[in-house]
Amino acid sequence: MSQVTVGARAASRPIAGHERVVIGFGLVSMFSSVVAFTLLVVALASLIWGWQPVVVTSGSMTPAIEVGDVVVNRPTDGRGLGPGTVITYTQGATLVTHRIETALDDGTYLTRGDAGRTTDSTPVSPDEVVGIGTILVPYIGYPYAAWAQGDRTMSVLLVAALVLATMASRLAYPDQPRS
Repeated sequence: MSQVTVGARAASRPIAGHERVVIGFGLVSMFSSVVAFTLLVVALASLIWGWQPVVVTSGSMTPAIEVGDVVVNRPTDGRGLGPGTVITYTQGATLVTHRIETALDDGTYLTRGDAGRTTDSTPVSPDEVVGIGTILVPYIGYPYAAWAQGDRTMSVLLVAALVLATMASRLAYPDQPRS
């Protein structure tokens, strides 16, 4: 029997420091590309189908939906929805994303955040329902959520880190053609 040693030379050599940097920048570049692609998909869904993305800024729906997640809502007339459905509705000038707990006989809904122990006190009418939570995009809205909660420093640092990481990853591959 013969022994195959394909790739043995490459596997026996340790990764040099500059190669680790290139690999790190490659991973950052890939992460940045995934973030950009996700934002593009959310934007296209909004434009094509009229879906509405909403950044979650409170922990009322944890653990299912975390602060910084984006809930993409499919438009609805708000009628005929059942318990367990995640909806986004208007409460004054604020958008709230909660789960329907009970559909009442008059057509309104009692809602509750997953993290809450009690049902929300004010029933939601079908006219207040903006949409049904259809797609969940984790973490993508965290810079906005930080900004909305008054943490301007964290928001700016996150965006700056993403921009710098993207720029640095481009420097890691100077010989690659740019499109």
